[in-house]
Amino acid sequence: MPSRQSWLATLVLAASLAAGVADAAEEPDRYSLGVFAGHRFGGELNDAGTGSGLELDEEPSAGLILGLRADARSFYELYYSRQSTRTVAAGPVSAGTLFDLDVHYLHLGGLVEYPRGALRAFFAAGIGLSYFDPAGPGLRSETRFSGNLGAGLRVPLGESLALRTELRALGSLFDSTSLIFCSGGGCSIEVAGDLLTQWELTLSLEARF
Repeated sequence: MPSRQSWLATLVLAASLAAGVADAAEEPDRYSLGVFAGHRFGGELNDAGTGSGLELDEEPSAGLILGLRADARSFYELYYSRQSTRTVAAGPVSAGTLFDLDVHYLHLGGLVEYPRGALRAFFAAGIGLSYFDPAGPGLRSETRFSGNLGAGLRVPLGESLALRTELRALGSLFDSTSLIFCSGGGCSIEVAGDLLTQWELTLSLEARF
């Protein structure tokens, strides 16, 4: 038969677990999940070999944002965004599409909110990696360090849902005069710049729970 001490220990453990569950239930909005659609524009590098520019077409983007509350006004966030676009050679004489290109961003960062009544303005930032995946025979993908800065507005739709709109600047680092998208027969571009900058305007549906 269990001793009195074991029963007492069991009751204390059960009470502690119940208190923990109650505290978790009373803590609102610990996590967030947002799914967004947007439009990404900008992005240009100079080709040192030809003197022409390499531009990325404006195209739609999509992604998601996972959040974990840090305190009453801020969240840690994992940000992922994908765009399917094309590279265009733009020079003084000629211009034309070179190849299709998928551009991915995966960043770890966060946001800080500034409540204004029911609305919540916020600033966001993150660092991580960008992945450039070209479509073409023998073309090689590129992974680069990157970061983002953004600002936006969160509009509540109820206790747990909200619309979130924001504008972010996305920057990817390239070594000056580095060779990118190399294939077996050579390299497509000799970069003469250090930074590829894109802008992304998004609208997302966000749930907090």
